[in-house]
Amino acid sequence: MKKLLFLGLLLVCCNIYAQKQEIVIDTNYAMPKFEDKTAVLVDINAVNGKFSSFIRLTNYSKFPNIKFEVFVHSPLTSSWESLGNATLPGFEAEADMGKKFPNLSLYRYFAIVPKSDSKSEYQYKIEKKMGRLDVSIFTKGANMEEKPLPFHNTPFAYVFTNKQIPHSAKENIRLYNMTSQQSISATVFGWDKKTYKWIKLCSIAAQTGQQKATVCEITNKKLHYNKYKYLALATSDGKKYDYRFKEEHDDWTIFIEDAF
Repeated sequence: MKKLLFLGLLLVCCNIYAQKQEIVIDTNYAMPKFEDKTAVLVDINAVNGKFSSFIRLTNYSKFPNIKFEVFVHSPLTSSWESLGNATLPGFEAEADMGKKFPNLSLYRYFAIVPKSDSKSEYQYKIEKKMGRLDVSIFTKGANMEEKPLPFHNTPFAYVFTNKQIPHSAKENIRLYNMTSQQSISATVFGWDKKTYKWIKLCSIAAQTGQQKATVCEITNKKLHYNKYKYLALATSDGKKYDYRFKEEHDDWTIFIEDAF
């Protein structure tokens, strides 16, 4: 009986020991060749920080519906293995890759392959955050150190966050024309994060020198400017202007001025 008990305890200990053994994958080799020359190759050891989870792709570019395939190089098979495909439909759209791949954090080399026609117009920012490998996709030429904003295709559209709107403004929108133009017309847009599109909130026009602001009444509360993280101001003439904001009678008041 004692012998059987001893053997049972021995088997349990062996099982616990086996479970605690760490999986070791040898990644001490040079970056392998990858056929697609448009791929972004990442050596995880060359990126500051800790990698313990998965890869996140984020679209900060002006392009919608951009497509990618992500690969990891496995020294066990000496080949590039796909972690899957992803489509990023618009600004701030994300895709998490490799969550189900066993022991992904033990691998060293990754390839991010763009699949869209606009792939030559991308640039990438790669960093580790909260154990992830974050791959941010920007439009070529963008300042990747600045806070990214969604793209508006109207020339000289002013795109900004709702933090620039006075906190006490909660009703309508007022416009003052402080430019050298006799008349100016502007449209306020809000960025819809669900559809990845700009939604027209209000169109408003003002004459130069008028004493009272032109008021655009916000009747549809579902389209209220305070509900949107990102907003844009675009003038009908497509010219560049400067903008100042203040609160006036609980309204968001916009001053449009000539740009210098």
